[in-house]
Amino acid sequence: MNGAQVEMTIERVGAEVNFAANATCTDEHVFTETYHQTCGDGTQAIRAFLTVDGSHYTMDPANCYLKVPLVK
Repeated sequence: MNGAQVEMTIERVGAEVNFAANATCTDEHVFTETYHQTCGDGTQAIRAFLTVDGSHYTMDPANCYLKVPLVK
């Protein structure tokens, strides 16, 4: 996995939350991980925590946003 490029997507539609990650290694091998969770009735806030060991993130600001205010 050294040098792999990983694309992660967290998407919410109503109460359904889907996570997908595609890791493309330097030898072009691709690993795919997915996760699905139903979160209440869809009105609750969800939070994502991203952690890595010995890596770093490059976040695309155009795709990093909140759809609801932090404080009501």
